[in-house]
Amino acid sequence: MRKTLLFLLTAFVASVANAASVNYSTELLYNTSGDGLMVVRQIVHSDGSVTIGDYRGDMVIPELVNGVKVVAIDAGAFKDCTDLTGISIPGSVVYSGPGAFYGCTSLKKLRLEDSDQELIFMDEEDPYVTVRYWELAALEEVYVGRNYRYQHKNGEPGIPFGEPFSHHTSIKSVVFGDKVTRINEGAFGWMPNLTSVALGAGLERIEKDAFQGSNQLASRMHFPASLKYIGEFAFYGTAVPEVVIPNSVDEICDYALNISALKNVVIEDGERPIRLGAGNMDGVAPGPFGTAMFSSGGGQQLEEAYIGRPVESEWPDLFHGNATIKKVTLGKHATGLSNSYFEFCTSLETVVLSESIDHVGDLAFFGCAKLSTIDCHATTPPVCANADVFADVDKATCKLYVPAEAIDAYKTADVWKDFFSIEAMSVNSISRAFQQGQIYDLQGRRLNGQPTRKGLYIVDGKKKIVR
Repeated sequence: MRKTLLFLLTAFVASVANAASVNYSTELLYNTSGDGLMVVRQIVHSDGSVTIGDYRGDMVIPELVNGVKVVAIDAGAFKDCTDLTGISIPGSVVYSGPGAFYGCTSLKKLRLEDSDQELIFMDEEDPYVTVRYWELAALEEVYVGRNYRYQHKNGEPGIPFGEPFSHHTSIKSVVFGDKVTRINEGAFGWMPNLTSVALGAGLERIEKDAFQGSNQLASRMHFPASLKYIGEFAFYGTAVPEVVIPNSVDEICDYALNISALKNVVIEDGERPIRLGAGNMDGVAPGPFGTAMFSSGGGQQLEEAYIGRPVESEWPDLFHGNATIKKVTLGKHATGLSNSYFEFCTSLETVVLSESIDHVGDLAFFGCAKLSTIDCHATTPPVCANADVFADVDKATCKLYVPAEAIDAYKTADVWKDFFSIEAMSVNSISRAFQQGQIYDLQGRRLNGQPTRKGLYIVDGKKKIVR
């Protein structure tokens, strides 16, 4: 009994002594990690005293401390720092341990500074019982300046629904720096308060499900000229109203842009074909048989489209049955309309066809009863498959505008000759089709270079006097 009491008394004295030797620091604490330094929560000194980090406010982790790089953040380094409001992680940090920021309930701002080096977010070993990396953090603003990878202690890659930011309920905006070349699978998906995303100039790939289910995301997506690939369901279920797709993009996979709120889409001019998957830009829920890219769907709002490149797709009737589209412009590299291209586009009012269009497929405009204006820039009338090409189009009221020098050719060409009104292109018809950098004279003829004579021209869709 006496031995037990003596042991308890010794333990009590030791605990009091240890408590008396605990210090708190608002400065970051470090231990060595290889050739660099690791941010830690506490340090045990050689005399047995302990210093614990009391991290609060907006903290910036430095890249160098006394000339030594900071390369890592220890597991639990900022755990339960409830007064931490912001954190900036330098490009030198390549590893962040499990639970590093768990319980940071006031953390609203995060910056992953620009770097060519990938950052690894490490999580617990079992992906199915993992605690999400930013669990309980109140993140609202995130800057991502570099690629990152999410994996578990056993080396296995993270699964999409466990991505560090996916499913986060308070993040409102994400900005990507120019060093980011990919957005991971499921990385920013299922985030109910995400409203704004800004993409960096170096982005090359947007992987599958990247933003799926973030149904408040309403940024206009003008994708950078570096982008090459958009994966399946990447923006499915978002509220993006407009997308501009540069000619660098090689492929848009199934349902990647299946967005019911989408009103305007631009596929910029380019000679290389773009591969388009099923069910894009139409608001249709995915089904077993797939749908054409711009086909009709529940709740869709698509009103206008510009297609400036050849398209490769299993469903070449791109706009078949679209019930909301009002205007479509086909750019200079589009050479023809496939069968049923605009079939049953019941709201279609205006179509602009480029100078390169040479054929129009069977039933291409079948059921387009509201079509009132066709601007065809081809000097040679495109060959129509048959008389059904414009079935249901009222040729008595639908105006056909063509280059002035081609009027007689259209008046004698099969199918085209059935239009009552075939007129020379006006300033208005040129403006409807203009592309940046294009120049026309007032007769609707496109110039290949700068005007050689003084006069009035149409430049970028507006009148301009060349002196």
